[in-house]
Amino acid sequence: FNRKCRINYWYNYSNIWTPGQYASMTKISSSILRNTSTSLNFVSVKQEPHTVFEYMSSTNSFKEIDSTKKQNYGEYLVYKNGVLLNYSQTDKSYLSLSGSSGTNMIPQFCQTYYKNTGHKVIAVCAGIRGVAIEGFLPHNDSRNKRYKNNYIYEAIKTKYLSALNLAQSKNLNIGHRFYVIAQGENDVTARTTKAQYKNMYKTLHKNLKNQLGIEMGALVETSTTPGTNTMKQVNIVHQAQEELIKENKDIILGSSYFYNRFIPEKQDYCCWSNRNGCCDPTKGNRICTQALTTCCKTKIYDSTKRIYTYKYTHGRYHPPSK
Repeated sequence: FNRKCRINYWYNYSNIWTPGQYASMTKISSSILRNTSTSLNFVSVKQEPHTVFEYMSSTNSFKEIDSTKKQNYGEYLVYKNGVLLNYSQTDKSYLSLSGSSGTNMIPQFCQTYYKNTGHKVIAVCAGIRGVAIEGFLPHNDSRNKRYKNNYIYEAIKTKYLSALNLAQSKNLNIGHRFYVIAQGENDVTARTTKAQYKNMYKTLHKNLKNQLGIEMGALVETSTTPGTNTMKQVNIVHQAQEELIKENKDIILGSSYFYNRFIPEKQDYCCWSNRNGCCDPTKGNRICTQALTTCCKTKIYDSTKRIYTYKYTHGRYHPPSK
């Protein structure tokens, strides 16, 4: 695996040139890339002072999201007997909620909402990585088989209601309640059917509305790890999410960016997915630093000569076919 090639081809947030190169390739704003570190959960999205806050369960307080400081988002929490505990203070046998990783969606959403409405925002980060849609159902729901003992929904409900209670104790007027969810990658590997996904998502949506008073939700469509040749299953989850948005007025599209730019074929995404290495050594790093171009090294065994040789293939970055 050629680490230098990967960094040059992707981007290094501290290098003024590579964000521009990656922005040209993906159409992501270069200002976002220059302010984001992919290896650390630090973001820098400019906020108006005292307008955007995150609720912290561990301290039962609102922490200002301040663009002048490096901040992580979310908490590692365990739901047990009706309360939320810090993960580090438990036996670590399970996890109910986790912190975010390398995302600027939270501060960016809050900034945009305040800019367009003039209303301050309290974010309640209540997600967990690597969980299929069934895991967001209550512990006693028979469809939640693999994650029932993580108590994820119970943790979400407890944290959100605690945030509401704190806001009310401070005489804050909560004008609207929304959720934003980015979910679906693990339903690709779990091979969740379209009917199953829609059925379980609607249960989650109904629970959030009825038990937490949430008015509507924004669904951020996902895919899965690039280069894993799973376009058929990715499309099943995508179709389920599209139908949920179309059929329910209180579910809107948050973003389809991740799905639209999913690359299923390994040879077209090998600089990120192939750990055997990349770049034709006869051409140095020039191929990998060209926008839109990837290169891949495949190890081939020659049984007659009993030696390994390498085949280099080159692909182009492109959105998937619908």
